[in-house]
Amino acid sequence: MKIINKSLFAVFILVFILAAEVFCQTKFLTTPTLFVYTLEGQEELQFNQPQDVAVAPDGMVYIADTVNRRIQVFNDKGEFVLAFGKEGREDEEFLDPNGVGTDQLGRIYVADPMLNQVKIFTPAGEFVSKFELRAGRHRGPQGIKEDSPTGANDVAVDSQGNVWVADVDDQLLEVHDKNGNYKFIVTVFEIGGKPRGLVRPAYIAINSHDEVYVACGIISRIYKFDNTGNFMAEFGGQGDVAGLFGQVSGIAVDEMDRVYVADIAKGNIQVFDREGKFLFALSDEKGGRIDLTTVGGIAARKDRVYVSELLRHRISVWKFKK
Repeated sequence: MKIINKSLFAVFILVFILAAEVFCQTKFLTTPTLFVYTLEGQEELQFNQPQDVAVAPDGMVYIADTVNRRIQVFNDKGEFVLAFGKEGREDEEFLDPNGVGTDQLGRIYVADPMLNQVKIFTPAGEFVSKFELRAGRHRGPQGIKEDSPTGANDVAVDSQGNVWVADVDDQLLEVHDKNGNYKFIVTVFEIGGKPRGLVRPAYIAINSHDEVYVACGIISRIYKFDNTGNFMAEFGGQGDVAGLFGQVSGIAVDEMDRVYVADIAKGNIQVFDREGKFLFALSDEKGGRIDLTTVGGIAARKDRVYVSELLRHRISVWKFKK
């Protein structure tokens, strides 16, 4: 009987330790503070299918208000600052502002797949320059036809000013220098001596070491490249345990080089270190699912996670619970 009791006690301790480990790997989020409480619309503080969100080094928040063909800007308190852009083909106009990113100077980069362009603006929303995307030319000898969209879904900028565009349809990364000159594309790379291709790369983020993380949502895998496009590592994949995903729906890197990956299937956001090691997961206050069913994109800064809720026409800001 004593042996049985000791065995049961040992099992109890083991279960307790495993439960405690899982609990310690979970950080809880406060109830989200929403930038907007209104429904779909075209007025200030209203959105129509916001596709992406980015946070500048000074905390300013830039939102691709896609169907309204504009960019909305908020400060770190969620207060409206300005909006710029409208439908059209002129320098200050958009047809499909899909991805938004910022550089170290706070300039705003907007990927517009319908125009096959990336446009650059000052923090005040003033047009600076633009460049053409070349991705469609890799589809065949005919190249890009007028009004033929690329699949530019996300954009990020490294510390050298190189602009990286994730093209989900052409299944590649396209890179331009700080002056908009085309540099190279990333399509096929080797893992263990075997060729591997990007599979619908939808999201992109860059850390302070200019290491580039690319999320292929359909296969729920994260690839890591250096700033010359050389493959470095991979992590993730589909599965039920920590570090694996159901369906990736966004990626972001914070000022500490932690990597955030949103998962609409699991209803959580998993956080990894620079090397792709799982750190912890973010859940709601009760340890349950976060409703991430309509994510367009995510951003992260100073223990805050910004989520563009595409079909709810709003931006949620979640803060780590201390």
